[in-house]
This record gives sequence, C-alpha cells and structure tokens, in this order.
Amino acid sequence: MLERNRRHAEHLYCNLAALGFRPLLSSWGGGSYHLEALLSSDVPGAVLHSFGRWLVSDACEFGFAAAVEVFPKQALVAPDGFGN
Repeated sequence: MLERNRRHAEHLYCNLAALGFRPLLSSWGGGSYHLEALLSSDVPGAVLHSFGRWLVSDACEFGFAAAVEVFPKQALVAPDGFGN
C-alpha cells in the first residue's frame, strides 16, 4: 500500500508539473501524501472540484479500489453555508 500511494502521488505531481503548475508534494511518513497546487486567481468551487476529480481519475490503475480524496470534497457548498 505504501509503495502504491507514493507511486500515485509522484505520478500526480508529474502530471501537474506538465500542466505548468509548481506543485508541492509532502508526507509525514505514515503512507499518505498531500499534493498542493496554488492558483493565481479565484476559481469556482465546482470547476476546482471537477479538475481534482479529473486529475485523480486514473487511481484505479494504481490499485485503488475507491476514488482518492480531493479538495474541495464537493462541488458546491450546502445551503446552510457549511462544506469544504
């Protein structure tokens, strides 16, 4: 599992770099990774969510049975104003 996570994280890093981003990939040694890419302007949450889902859409090719987490976690904020 740890090797799978690392390979997928490095793959996503390279994909973002190829798109012109300067991503930051970090880990705290527990086997999970955080990949961050800063944007130069505001992006609607729905667009950002779709981009994230597209970016990780090949997770099954790396042995993941379920979708990997992206941020924001949902396309829209709930009517009560709560959400990511």
